[in-house]
Amino acid sequence: MDLSSLPCSVNSLELSSPIVSSATVKSPLNPELTTALKRKNVDIKSLADEFYGLYDVDPLLVKRQLVTAIIQCSGIEGYTYGKHFDEANLKDMLSKQDLTCKNAAILEKKFKRQFSTFITALFHLDSGFIFLNDNFFVMLLTIIELLMSGRWDSHRIMASLIGMKLMTSVVYIQERIKDKNSVYKGSYDNKEIEANLYAIWSKLFTEVIRGGLRDRSSSVIYNILDEFIHWSVHYPFALLSDDIKKYVLRSILLKNLQHRRMVYIILFNLSKTSHLKKMLDNKLTEFVTKELVASLNAKGYHGEIAMKILLNVIDYVEFCSWPEFALDKRELELVFMAVYNPNQSIGVQAAKYFFMTQLKNCNSLQILQDLVTFTRESYINNLDMLVDSFSWYFFHHHNWEEWNQLIKTDSSTVVSVTSLLYAVAKRLILNEVPKIRTNLCNKFKEEDRKDIAAVFTNYFKKTWITILSYHSIQINPLALSDIIKILEFFDKEHISSEILLTIWMKLSRICLECPHCTVIDESCRMMVHLQTKFNWSSKEKTIVERQMEKLRENIVNDFMQCLMFPSLLYKDCEVLRGQLCSYAKYFLLKDDLYLWERAIHFLINSSRNVFNNFSGLTKLLMDFLFNIVFRKHQEILALHSQVKAVNGQKSLHKSDDILKEIKSQIYCLEVLLLPRVCELETIFTPLLHIEQQDIRIQTFLNLLKLYELYGPHMAEHEDLHILFINFDNDFIKQMKLFMIDIMNSACEEKKMCCFLLQRFMRLIGEGVFCISNIGDFLVNYGNNSSHDEIVIKSLKFYTKKHKTHFKKLAFTVFYAITVIFEMDISQGVLVQDAVSRGQTVLKRVIESNVATTAAMLFSIYVHIIDKIVEKKDPNMLQLLEPFTHLLSNKSQDDLVKILEEKVPWLTKKEFKLRAF
Repeated sequence: MDLSSLPCSVNSLELSSPIVSSATVKSPLNPELTTALKRKNVDIKSLADEFYGLYDVDPLLVKRQLVTAIIQCSGIEGYTYGKHFDEANLKDMLSKQDLTCKNAAILEKKFKRQFSTFITALFHLDSGFIFLNDNFFVMLLTIIELLMSGRWDSHRIMASLIGMKLMTSVVYIQERIKDKNSVYKGSYDNKEIEANLYAIWSKLFTEVIRGGLRDRSSSVIYNILDEFIHWSVHYPFALLSDDIKKYVLRSILLKNLQHRRMVYIILFNLSKTSHLKKMLDNKLTEFVTKELVASLNAKGYHGEIAMKILLNVIDYVEFCSWPEFALDKRELELVFMAVYNPNQSIGVQAAKYFFMTQLKNCNSLQILQDLVTFTRESYINNLDMLVDSFSWYFFHHHNWEEWNQLIKTDSSTVVSVTSLLYAVAKRLILNEVPKIRTNLCNKFKEEDRKDIAAVFTNYFKKTWITILSYHSIQINPLALSDIIKILEFFDKEHISSEILLTIWMKLSRICLECPHCTVIDESCRMMVHLQTKFNWSSKEKTIVERQMEKLRENIVNDFMQCLMFPSLLYKDCEVLRGQLCSYAKYFLLKDDLYLWERAIHFLINSSRNVFNNFSGLTKLLMDFLFNIVFRKHQEILALHSQVKAVNGQKSLHKSDDILKEIKSQIYCLEVLLLPRVCELETIFTPLLHIEQQDIRIQTFLNLLKLYELYGPHMAEHEDLHILFINFDNDFIKQMKLFMIDIMNSACEEKKMCCFLLQRFMRLIGEGVFCISNIGDFLVNYGNNSSHDEIVIKSLKFYTKKHKTHFKKLAFTVFYAITVIFEMDISQGVLVQDAVSRGQTVLKRVIESNVATTAAMLFSIYVHIIDKIVEKKDPNMLQLLEPFTHLLSNKSQDDLVKILEEKVPWLTKKEFKLRAF
């Protein structure tokens, strides 16, 4: 063992330690240390005390038993110490170790925990000076070095454990030396001792940490990390050496995961003290800040701890005294955008960073204004994520009066204010965390949530109508919708029937008078919410029912007038559309279905000119009819949920009666619904071919939804298997033709074609439409890159979900590439160019279909061989040339046999096919 690198002899560490009286130790340890450590329920602290006390009686025995325990427990069970430590013997035994090392004691979790605890206690007794005296340390360091080079994991796990515990002991001694009250203070040359300790620590650092972090065993790395965390928390000065600085820089540059993890632990624990600035020079600071900011988007550990380090720097270091660590504008923006990170812990830390750097010295009203500005300027539009990140602030500062002031004073930002208000109320009162969030760390107690709901209700029940009257609200329909929506957060325990009635009547007037569909829909929804979820007195309940009836009559009269005199619409059609759709969604009664018949009659008997001239009315009727169907569909789903709930009850006799009643209701709704769905399909399909593009798009979307809800695939649904219709092939053909037509003609119009294609491809990917329908879109591959990516993405989703359906997919791809080939050849394109275009399509398909590529390719080959038999044109086989290597040898042999059998007229040159 070469210790020439140490500045002075280890022997100089002979210190006067407190002596354990020999009277307390009468005989050597019995049983031996290895056996004692393996006993169940052993008292580790007592064992360490006894073993340490034995050193003054028989130092050689202590060395022999400790070294023997270390080596035997690492897997070398036949090792014996002898009269002295034999380095050559240990090397020889290490080289001859076999699979028995897989059963080493140190690999057992319980034993490893006991052994680690014993070594920790032993090295800390009397500051661990005994184990740094004489040749004891040299011997331990030699053992560590030999075991670290061992072949088996157990050797290196033991070496890393002992080495790291020794390093911790050295750090502990250094801390004791610096302690003014230490019994060793002034009894020796501190500088010389500290130099020797540092040399020992550096040697261990080189042998254990640098080697161990490159180890393939996670247990070795864990031993190192576990101790490292301990140092950087309790003894941060030990991390301020030049070696650590170099290690930090090198680890950041190399991007090694385990090394970066170690660096983050160092930086995090130093950032909680005043030592971080001492460690980082200007050059290293630059690298560290860039690394931390870049890690914010990393999944898991690194992003989370990077954000905490940045926060700790703000807490402990003033930027004016450490300008090198100040982030530039771009880095600040990246940190601020981390509030939208899916990891809630990172989002919350980023929100605190934003608060500390931007809002710390502002009053609460100014903070709200700055947050509103932040939401408006952010390119990420996700208020729920933003509010979730700042929920810790809003929980302690929910002064609803300040929100009122913001709404009243600034009409230019009122929409942003009301949207943020709604998101804050939703987060605080419902205590709902966005579904995308992970690593949850910020939820409120139920009693706190109820307290906030009570305060919210008590304030807004008095001011809600006043807020509605503000000019800034009246001129902004989105803001008005937000103010209406906050009613859903009212607590029914803190509001009277009289106030509820006033609010409800205000909503009914808005429903009749407001010219905006969104506001009408929210008003109707809140009217139903207040009517069903809150406690009403009999008097107020009667008034509400009467008013509801008047509201229905008003809307129905407008509707009938509209059907009778479409050319004399006295009311804005969009307003009536909003009223009628909301009416169908929320207020429709069983005896109101006569409106269905009137609407159907109008659409059936109207000419194409009527549709073109009164597109608003046509869309109104389509929306109205579809909403009626959709509402009945939702009622059936709700009844099936009731059936499942009743089946889970214990009272069988009572359950049977309830089930009969519910199933009777389901049957009645199903009988009512299916004919109406068929009527809609019959009426809507011709509307795909009229001139008005907006009606065609509306029709297409409605038909897509109908097919999704009632297509043939529903026959396999657990509850709704009765609700399916066999749409004919002409229907699907019309849908494809419309989609292809709009892709070719409307690609630049607000990208509507891409939106419609995504909807259509989603249903193909999920298997709602047959996969064969994607063939026509593959034929058009290459005309538009945006459309191509949507089609391939759908194909990828399909192959993941339906891995066994490769034959259908193979035929579809065969159809596409052969159509491309034949179409290009018929237009005079060179054979090689036609082949190249087909190969491009096939390559993209294969990239999206890795799981079933070989089976699919074999099927395509067979289809193409059949096509060659029909067309007598072997050039088609060139389509598959670049992909033949993906087939197994057996598949290639099978294809050669099929070719010999079906295409015997191929010449030898053609038979090679340039593929086999």
